[in-house]
Amino acid sequence: AKVALGLDYDLPLGIVYIGGYLEAGAEGEYHFTGGDFILILYLKGGIKGGVIAPWGKRYNIINFYLGAQGTLSKGGSSPWKLAASCEVGYSLKLFLFKVGGTVHADFKKNL
Repeated sequence: AKVALGLDYDLPLGIVYIGGYLEAGAEGEYHFTGGDFILILYLKGGIKGGVIAPWGKRYNIINFYLGAQGTLSKGGSSPWKLAASCEVGYSLKLFLFKVGGTVHADFKKNL
């Protein structure tokens, strides 16, 4: 089984704009013969903003995003396993000045 939901929004405010998106989903499996179970969840999202030039071109100034995914699984009589990862990133562009970076984290645990 699989399900996903997404939302995207853009809001112009005169000479500036702000926009964002969010997407979430899940998928799962259950094997009746062996009793194996797998559930995967994810979340992605971001926010951006910038300036709209008089001729309509958009110049991004700030961006922020997040991506996360987790898996919960069990194989037959083995213990439950939980694994997750997350990444957060950002960037700031001011014509001659540009800075950005990402942070990544992983997590694994037997329950």
